[in-house]
Amino acid sequence: MDPRFEHIDDVIARFLAGEAGADDLRLLEAWKASDPAHAREFAQLERIFSESASLREVLPVNTDKAWGEVHAKLGGGKVITLRPNFFASPALRIAAMVLLVLGLGLLIRFLVAPVAGPETILAAADSSITRALPDGSTISLNRGSTLTYASASYAKQRRVKLKGEAFFDVRHDAEHPFIVEAGGLEIRDVGTAFNIQAREDNRLVVITVTEGEVSVSIPKHGDEALWPGQELVYDTEAGSVERRENNDPNIAAYKGQNLHLRRRLPRRGDPYAPGCLFRTDVPGK
Repeated sequence: MDPRFEHIDDVIARFLAGEAGADDLRLLEAWKASDPAHAREFAQLERIFSESASLREVLPVNTDKAWGEVHAKLGGGKVITLRPNFFASPALRIAAMVLLVLGLGLLIRFLVAPVAGPETILAAADSSITRALPDGSTISLNRGSTLTYASASYAKQRRVKLKGEAFFDVRHDAEHPFIVEAGGLEIRDVGTAFNIQAREDNRLVVITVTEGEVSVSIPKHGDEALWPGQELVYDTEAGSVERRENNDPNIAAYKGQNLHLRRRLPRRGDPYAPGCLFRTDVPGK
C-alpha cells in the first residue's frame, strides 16, 4: 500500500463531514486515481452517506431524549469480538460507521415516533348516507364518496378528509375548529353548514356555504372567507380560484333526497301558481 494513503480513511471521513482541507482533497483525488476500485468504493460511500443525511432530515426528534430512551431500552450491550482484519479496508470501516448511524436513526425513529391511531371511514356506495360525528356534527355523503378521520384524536382536533361530495352541518365549538381536507384545500369552520364537491375524477373543487362562515386555505392564494349564498371554485390543475353567488336550494338535495321545484302556469288559481313550492323524492345525484 502506498504510504501516502495510510490514513485515507480519516481523509474520507473529513470529506464526508465537510471538513476536508486542500491537502485532503488532493490526497483523496490521488487515492481515487490510483485504482479504479478506489473510485467505485468512494462513490458508494458518498451515496450511502447522502441517503443517511436525507433520513436525518425527516427525524424531528429531540436527539438527547431519544438517545436516553434508546440507552434505557437497550440496557447494556453485548460485546462482540471481530476478526482483527475485519476492518482492514478503510472504505469498509467508513461504510460500517455510516451504516451504524443509519441503523441508529431508524431505531430512534421506531422508538420515539408517535403511533398512528385507528381511523374511522364512512363510505357511501350506491346511495347517499347521513351520519353523526363524535362531536354531534352531522355529515351527508353523496354516493361514491368517503370521509376519514382519526378516531382517537377527533375530540381534540376535529379534522376529517373527504373524497367525493358531502354536506356538513357543524356543531359550534370555538375552541376546536372543524377542518376538512379536500382536493388539496383546507376548509376551516367553527359552526356552520356547507357543501363540498371534491371528486377525484373532477379537477374542480366546489365549496358552497349555506349558513355561517367558512375559511378556505388555498395553495398560493392564502385564505378566503365565504358567507351564506357564496361559492368558491378551485381548479386543482390550473390553480385558479373563482368566487360566485349560489343560492340554489338543491345544492345538497341528495342528503335528504328532496328536490325543490318551482313552476309557473298561466291559469289563475292554479295550485301550481308562481311561488308555489313542492317537493318530490328523487334518488341521490
